[in-house]
Amino acid sequence: MAGSTEDYRQDQGRIGHDDAPGWMKGQREEDVSRETFVRETSSYMQKGDDPQSASRFEADDPACNPARLALDAFPAFEERLDQENSHTRDALGIMQVNVGRRCNLSCKHCHVQAGPDRIELMDRPTMADCLDAFCAGGFTCMDITGGAPEMNPDFEWLIRTAASRGIPLMVRSNLVILEEEGFTHLPKLYADLGVTLVASLPHYTQKAMEKQRGEASFEAVIRVLRKLNALGYGRAEGNPQSGLRQGSAIHDQVGDSFVPLGVPVPTPRPGSAIQDQVGDRFDGFPAEAQQVQSPDDHPGSLQAVVQKGPDGDGCPNLELDLVFNPGGAFLPPDQAALEREYRQKLWESYRIVFDHLFAITNNPLGRFGDFLCRSGNLEAYMGRLIAAFNPSTLPSMMCRNQVSVGWDGRLYDCDFNQAAGLPCKNGMTIAGLAKALRDRPEAAETTLKREIRFGNHCYACCAGSGSSCGGATA
Repeated sequence: MAGSTEDYRQDQGRIGHDDAPGWMKGQREEDVSRETFVRETSSYMQKGDDPQSASRFEADDPACNPARLALDAFPAFEERLDQENSHTRDALGIMQVNVGRRCNLSCKHCHVQAGPDRIELMDRPTMADCLDAFCAGGFTCMDITGGAPEMNPDFEWLIRTAASRGIPLMVRSNLVILEEEGFTHLPKLYADLGVTLVASLPHYTQKAMEKQRGEASFEAVIRVLRKLNALGYGRAEGNPQSGLRQGSAIHDQVGDSFVPLGVPVPTPRPGSAIQDQVGDRFDGFPAEAQQVQSPDDHPGSLQAVVQKGPDGDGCPNLELDLVFNPGGAFLPPDQAALEREYRQKLWESYRIVFDHLFAITNNPLGRFGDFLCRSGNLEAYMGRLIAAFNPSTLPSMMCRNQVSVGWDGRLYDCDFNQAAGLPCKNGMTIAGLAKALRDRPEAAETTLKREIRFGNHCYACCAGSGSSCGGATA
């Protein structure tokens, strides 16, 4: 048989067993080739037969998911690695914390299959272990994700406590949640705490985005983005006068005549570049911007920071980054070119600014992996990823610079490994890591360094320009 990875050999071992998917029953392992394995698993997903058996292969046991089994049938990714790139770096920068699978949306590309019916949520003691391990381990950024992380009942406790301990925070948000009851106060809290926001925006057009995320999601995101701009988000690298990055596409268009967001003016200044460009079509800044009082009235207030910046220079350090995901079984376009396109389209249509765009390759796991199997596109997509393998992306794989904490405290090399059900090879939990770092703080480097666990879904991170939670890597 043509299996090439340990996981695939284990999956082969299920063939013929009573607990195997319907097509595997009655088969002999030696009679099933890799091609047959992929084809029949895909067919099984397309037909949707044996629903009772299929329910076993959902997110509660991702290592047994038919899409995951089919992935393991391809040539082993780990055979592409050398010794150095199969281990983490000497010092880790990112602690990614997945606080739960609950989400107000059920996006088609979601690798963790988050949704409103998911009940997996990180508890407060596990969050406390994350904070302790972060501080003891010398990490530089806590990257909080989900699901919709805001839906964890202890989410606010986590970000407030982290901020009080001086931990730099990044929150990944679908933004739609910030318009729902009980969450509308969070944009201001994010600004108050200086949280970096990474917002999912699969496309800048309504039709393309809602194809992935559902009806009414696009307009909600646009409203929240404008609110965030009014709070000072999206200008973290802007120059003090314009609030736009020097050399950016928008700055080239409007120059230093741009009136910074957060300044209480209802229309552009007569004769300004914006007035010349948009004329009477401009409908004013969001209400939040028009309600700003003089910063001299409250010099330490958020309004003063928005207008003058933390150092009085007009440039608040509130970073807003956007995330693009392809709408199908193809690789994302060039990230830099796509960022310029996003800037132009969002500015022209909605007067929205942001700092960076991350173009992320869809990982063949979770809902997207199931879609590939059901539609018969898995083999073609994997072939595309494998053909586009770029060795120069290996040193910058995100798993080499981070540890990922699951909602239950188990440690993973990345969020995709969480979706695949592949915990770290050392079997450590965040509670164990926090204790080890407390007991031997002088040995933090050796405690954190580990051998990485790979799977064939990792091809998605090393195809073309590479992909990570921070976008392209090469």
